[in-house]
Amino acid sequence: MRLALVLDPRNGPIQTMRVAQMAERAGLQALWVNDRFITSDGLSRMEAWTMLTIASMYTSRIRVGIMFNSGLRSPQATAAMVGSMDTVIDGRLELGVAAGWYEKEHVGLGLAFPDAAARIEEMGRFAHVLATLTRGESLEEGGPALGISSPQPDGPTLTLEAGGPRQLAIAVGMADNMLLPTRQMTEIEAMVEGARSAAAEGGRDPDSLGFAIQLPVSVGRTNAESDVRVEIDDMLAQMDTRAIGIHGDLERCQDIMIELAHLGIGEVRCVLPNTADIDDVIAQLTATTVGTKEILVPGAARSEAPAPPTGWGGPAKPQKQPSG
Repeated sequence: MRLALVLDPRNGPIQTMRVAQMAERAGLQALWVNDRFITSDGLSRMEAWTMLTIASMYTSRIRVGIMFNSGLRSPQATAAMVGSMDTVIDGRLELGVAAGWYEKEHVGLGLAFPDAAARIEEMGRFAHVLATLTRGESLEEGGPALGISSPQPDGPTLTLEAGGPRQLAIAVGMADNMLLPTRQMTEIEAMVEGARSAAAEGGRDPDSLGFAIQLPVSVGRTNAESDVRVEIDDMLAQMDTRAIGIHGDLERCQDIMIELAHLGIGEVRCVLPNTADIDDVIAQLTATTVGTKEILVPGAARSEAPAPPTGWGGPAKPQKQPSG
């Protein structure tokens, strides 16, 4: 099972660079960015393609991916950007497309916000155009290909958001992977089985379809440490991370990762607490999943927690007494 880190757009360029490099050194397999321009809290965020560019240029091995909002960009112009970037970073780029859901974001950019059915159809059209052009193919027989094609023989890996029957059908027809909606563990198995059934009905080998899920993650040496990391992050504090995420001490989080692997999830995209000790957060994350499904079985020996950072848990420094 592949561990990926979702980069936090609240960070500036220097911190983005640092986190991307930490993730690569720690052995994570991918970095992802979600395409957002306007957020519900009204605070500024780094633009997704810019953030992806920073992460790409300051790493050399880790895969990098972006989930485009199909209603916010031109697929033709995006394909030219994708092909150029993928050439620069030696074919490490992965692509995803989502339908979008936040009306104020579209309105704030002067764009239409059609109903859900229309947005889903646009997601499929956007993904088709993007995938076709990044493979170096033309949209029409005899027509020109646009921009620079990806150096990857079949183009970048494509993930489509799949939250309902129509999205499942579109993903079965063209995607390498499906990004399932964030749900409780009891619902994930049903979603995977439903997607595999849709693939079989669509004439596709279900084993050829990968499944990813994005989850809030807070791993701690103790449950208390895990709790505190969520509480001090305004964004994660609004989520029920215990119900829909990977939350708790290392052993508990390993149990959840094992369960996800056996449900058929091939990639977990982790939304981590944006804390000052993010290096330690990433180090603990890497210990949650080591090995194949044959190794990751209930009751198997567990990975050991990484050593605490220097000074962790030590006595507080004495306060200076005021003079006079």
